[in-house]
Amino acid sequence: MKYLILASGRDGSTQLLHAIHERLESQNMAEPYQKVSEPYNYDLGVKTNFMKRNVVVKCIVNKFHIPESWSPEDGEATDFFTGFALNFDKTILIRRKNKGERLYSALHAHKHDTWEGEYKQKPITLNSNNLTNEIDDFIDAEIIAYELSKSFLTIYMEDLYTEDKELSQKTWNKIFPKEPVQLFESMYNKYFDIKHKKGKVWRNLQII
Repeated sequence: MKYLILASGRDGSTQLLHAIHERLESQNMAEPYQKVSEPYNYDLGVKTNFMKRNVVVKCIVNKFHIPESWSPEDGEATDFFTGFALNFDKTILIRRKNKGERLYSALHAHKHDTWEGEYKQKPITLNSNNLTNEIDDFIDAEIIAYELSKSFLTIYMEDLYTEDKELSQKTWNKIFPKEPVQLFESMYNKYFDIKHKKGKVWRNLQII
């Protein structure tokens, strides 16, 4: 099986990548699953030869995370991700309901390089000369994600990573229907419990 995770960014997509990969690995010991994060993110190095039979791929849906060979004549970024998804058996789009928190998290990561792991939040100062490109990128990704949500299974970060275990299970079951309770409990305790959320305190933002 091939799974694709599409994400607007700063919405729990990396944690979801790890969770789905572990879930699939636990049920298929004969042939391991490959795990690929952001294959067309040129800042991380483009990954090729990853379309194997068993694979979980995560992509951030912005106009920079598509192959350089994709030209304007081929269509918009939305067209690329829609076509790319045809290579997979299941596609999941994860988004964040609270756009303010997502924007803050994205700007914080751009400013302080807190893309991964634990971090202590630091102030962000906005003026007319900094982070404007990053804000444009945020808006573009929101537009692309909205368009993709019309075609693909969409889940929300706040419904999966929550203290409400029942809601979390319902959200997880959209990806894996009829999941055994014991198996979900294991995934929840390791990945979805709100205690795993990074950078809980936010809005340390100054605009000048």
